[in-house]
Amino acid sequence: MYRFLRHRRAVLCALLAMALSSVLVCAKDAAEGDWSAADSARTADEVATMLRRHFAHRQALSGVDLEQALAQYRMQAAATAERAAFSALTTRFVASLRNGHTFFRDPARERDDPGHLGLRLRHLDGQWVVAGSRRAEVPAGSVVEAIDAQPFEAFFQSRAGFLSASDESALRDALSFDASLFPLRFDLRLGDGTQVRIDRTLALTSPARTEPPPVEARWIEPGRIAYLRIGRFDRPEYESQARDAVTGAYRDAAVWVIDVRGNPGGTTPSRLGRALLGEDWVSWRTSPPRDATRLAATPAAPESARALKYLLLIDHGCGSACEDFAMPFGLSARALVIGQTTWGSSGQPKIKTWDNGMTLWVSSRRQWFPDGREFEGVGVTPDLALPLHREDFITGAPDRTLACALRIARAPDLRDCG
Repeated sequence: MYRFLRHRRAVLCALLAMALSSVLVCAKDAAEGDWSAADSARTADEVATMLRRHFAHRQALSGVDLEQALAQYRMQAAATAERAAFSALTTRFVASLRNGHTFFRDPARERDDPGHLGLRLRHLDGQWVVAGSRRAEVPAGSVVEAIDAQPFEAFFQSRAGFLSASDESALRDALSFDASLFPLRFDLRLGDGTQVRIDRTLALTSPARTEPPPVEARWIEPGRIAYLRIGRFDRPEYESQARDAVTGAYRDAAVWVIDVRGNPGGTTPSRLGRALLGEDWVSWRTSPPRDATRLAATPAAPESARALKYLLLIDHGCGSACEDFAMPFGLSARALVIGQTTWGSSGQPKIKTWDNGMTLWVSSRRQWFPDGREFEGVGVTPDLALPLHREDFITGAPDRTLACALRIARAPDLRDCG
């Protein structure tokens, strides 16, 4: 699955969500005047039917009875006579299920919003850090302390109920991918005391960065160390290009550095996985373990230097099908996984689209590691963890994760880049 958090909704209606009433703009289309409480009730019934039939994670809901929650949601919807209010209600309800592949979208809320924030924010070391910026006045690596004089953490908490994610880290990452949760105009206070005025109705002040090709293969050391970066799995040709590199021009590489950081997924690249790992390529378990107290331990790292062939680089941007690809490497004695824990969500969503453009995604599959360990909301953890810090996002900062992998590739006995 592609990581839909990057394509999220625009304006959430102000006067309909009490906590957001002062900042969100209500987007009404011509059809909104025709919306009635009966439309809300009917659509809510269809939402409930989809969740009952397909939502695969009800057993993982902490302290939530899905049937009771659905009954309350339907009752509230039946009393809602405006489309925007119904959309806000449904977005919050579906987000409350806390699953990254289960969410609701209504394009009517997006019509009048410019749809860009120009900032990508991460929560690192207890701070909100600018991990990417198209605003010259807010450079990458900045710390955001406040928005309109409100502590930024409080701002996040007031918006978190509209975000769908499987764990807290993913929830925080999702905030800046939903520009509609921000006012059209606002002031930021940065960590150095700088005050910055942001106007989302104006053009962004910095050009978009040039995107690298989806697949890149090259020699680090000709004939010995090969580098393969795969940015996406959402088209079959990307898997084919990577597989051609593995089985063709670079087939004699003694060590592979495979980089899937930031890969949002697509279709599980099983052919590529088998070409690399052979019999070590395994799939998720799709039924719960019988005895969760006797789960197998995570396989140990390679015992000998000669066993190590693959250095896999992952991060929190590796999601869905990317995690399908990464998981077997974490279990293989021939691989070392380096970086940060992945996104932690998958689930073959069922999708319902209404004639008015509303869309509901429902995760239809829950999966576990082959040894029975939980995956959803946990992710694939690296063998060698290299946490990211604010300094890693400053323009021109060295790529510590790649540098570590290259050190190990050149000195296979090394297992720590500290």
